[in-house]
Amino acid sequence: MKCRASGPSIVYTWYKNGTELTYDKNSLVLKDGSLFLVHAAGVLDSLGKETEVGNYYCNASNEHGFAISNTATVRIATLKRDFRANPQATQAVVGSRVTLNCLPPRGLPEPVVSWQKGENTLRIQEDGRMSIHPAGDLVIENVQRSDSGLYKCIATNMVGTVVSSPANLIVQERPYFTKKPENQTIQEGGSVEFLCQASGEPLPKISWRKRHGQMPIGRAELKPGDDDYRFASQALSIKKVRPSDAGIYVCQGKSPAGNIDAAVRLTVLMSPELSKVPLNQTAQPGKTVEFECEANGDPKPGIVWTKQADPTFTKYAGFSEDNDRIYATDNGHLIIRNVRPSDSGTYQCAAMNSVTSVFSQAMLQVNEKDKVVVVIKNTRFVFAYFISKKHR
Repeated sequence: MKCRASGPSIVYTWYKNGTELTYDKNSLVLKDGSLFLVHAAGVLDSLGKETEVGNYYCNASNEHGFAISNTATVRIATLKRDFRANPQATQAVVGSRVTLNCLPPRGLPEPVVSWQKGENTLRIQEDGRMSIHPAGDLVIENVQRSDSGLYKCIATNMVGTVVSSPANLIVQERPYFTKKPENQTIQEGGSVEFLCQASGEPLPKISWRKRHGQMPIGRAELKPGDDDYRFASQALSIKKVRPSDAGIYVCQGKSPAGNIDAAVRLTVLMSPELSKVPLNQTAQPGKTVEFECEANGDPKPGIVWTKQADPTFTKYAGFSEDNDRIYATDNGHLIIRNVRPSDSGTYQCAAMNSVTSVFSQAMLQVNEKDKVVVVIKNTRFVFAYFISKKHR
């Protein structure tokens, strides 16, 4: 500790805790008045304190008077070896906020805390996502997968440096799809395959289920997808597809970091199947005739009526005017009102969709009306009789 005064023949005297200091091998006054203390580790005074600890001031005097300096407090710098709280292994999800705890050893002066990742000191000021809490905790905002690694807390003061035990930060990433399954349309009896691929940290487990129903028993198979360690993938294959297989299928990726779902629709095309077919009919002129024709299928079949030997005759179900004499109803029936002998013939019903077509036909026989024939035998007698067409 320095003590400087100006004047002739100055004598320097040092005081500790108000008592004149006795000089020994551990304390001496230099020519310029400075006090030099040699720390004797482990040597305690009567109060159990280090012998050098105390409040010091300097008295500079000569024959003209004296001057007293300000008081200086001497304390012994220390740094304990054990952290009060070491950082612990921690898991975090990408995008979240994570805190690595650290409570440094006690020391005098208070140690300054810094952090290392691996063997490199973190440049906190250069990374806006990181900060050190006043107590020593490391806070990382918007955690990234690149933040994974071993972290150590470093405590430093003038005595030296103490390093904590390392703590592993594991950064998990929520699952995300790299290939989503796509909606598919397949004809009944065919085969279909849906591929689902996802990534994340750790890699998610892929599973399939059918929404609102059972998976096809004995015909559905789960197969590994692409052979790439970066992804988890699984394909759902269905053979000999049936109409009952149609619906929504869900691919799920599941990991400790979260779950994701992707839903796809399977549409099964069914060939038209006639549920009602037209029957042969005989009618008298002027009557109304109705031929039935109804069909099931997916997509819903359209129904068209044609007449053999009449290329101009075409009636589409749902596209005819019901005030026409001949028209096709919305459900596929053919209506012929006020039938005529010229309406006789073979009518064909065709049910069609994008898969195929099915046909059925029926005959219509319209009988002609009986004719009245007048025969004049002579001028005396006139009589009439009916001649039926079948008696000609």
